[in-house]
Amino acid sequence: MPLRLNRMASSLLRIEDIFLDQARCLGFDASEFDAVGIHAWAGIKHRIEAAFVMAPHGTPNFSDWFDSLKGPQQCLQVSEGAVEAYLPHLLPPAERVWFVTNVRDPDHSGGVFWLFHATARAVHAVLASGMAYHYFIVSKKYAWLLHREHHETLLGIGDITAPMRALQQNHPLSKP
Repeated sequence: MPLRLNRMASSLLRIEDIFLDQARCLGFDASEFDAVGIHAWAGIKHRIEAAFVMAPHGTPNFSDWFDSLKGPQQCLQVSEGAVEAYLPHLLPPAERVWFVTNVRDPDHSGGVFWLFHATARAVHAVLASGMAYHYFIVSKKYAWLLHREHHETLLGIGDITAPMRALQQNHPLSKP
């Protein structure tokens, strides 16, 4: 059963805990969806940035990634509320990914980000349950990055761009 929290209850929990609780409620254990430890996240963030983010003035904040993505990109615009419906068509369910989100945490300003390791199946289920925010899903091999922008748009970089092009041409949820 999906986790439903009112505003007061959610303000008492860290965003990280809300995502973890949601994953557990959906039946995913720590091997399928878990937070990256405090000692590991900086190295992972650095590798993601090295592969996909331009940093002309030093290391960007997570909130700046959107404006600093590098490499050929594919944009997929879809009907309202349909963004997460594309994920199972783009990502093999068992693929191991990094899930990065910058949902505002009551204890931090907007620059904080949350990093999880997960299967694509678990990420899709958590997002489809109403936890869809501004996020990045990144291949653990750093072969591709998928970004959910606002305005019902997915942006891909790397190996995911060809499947995105094919899906946009053949899927009924995409905008003309």
